[in-house]
Amino acid sequence: LVALGGCAGGMPAPPGLTVPLGAGEVGIDLAGTRATTWGYGGTVPGPEIRLRAGETLRVPLTNALPEPTTVHWHG
Repeated sequence: LVALGGCAGGMPAPPGLTVPLGAGEVGIDLAGTRATTWGYGGTVPGPEIRLRAGETLRVPLTNALPEPTTVHWHG
């Protein structure tokens, strides 16, 4: 999931993508009623991130929530 340099054996890391992600409060519209919830990347749900097979993904997370957080990955 996270590539922080070369691979074992001195091989370079596969091509990849770095996507900074922030966790914080997000305002949403619920059928005309404004509400505040927690989101990632300023959206609920968080942003879709796509890669090709063999690519690596690095996601530095900045947590601006009042509690610790984790990211639930699919794929």
